[in-house]
Amino acid sequence: MIWKLATPWHVPAAQSPARLLRDTWLVLTAASRIEPNRARRLAWYREDPIVALGSRTAEELVGEGEAARLIALIRAIDRMERAGH
Repeated sequence: MIWKLATPWHVPAAQSPARLLRDTWLVLTAASRIEPNRARRLAWYREDPIVALGSRTAEELVGEGEAARLIALIRAIDRMERAGH
């Protein structure tokens, strides 16, 4: 049980490290269409709260198993930007 105390609060114990890594990669890849600058993209992933998804960061959302919702939002924003809205 002690290992659970050291786990960051936003990473469920049930989520495997492999899935967390895969989901992180998928989110950052999707976000690259909106923000091509890698450093800015990583800063956004770790630091910027996303109001539309409960003011949690992308990193928190991925850790909570919400990568699919986050990717859907990123894709919707990308579609809107490409359509000129």
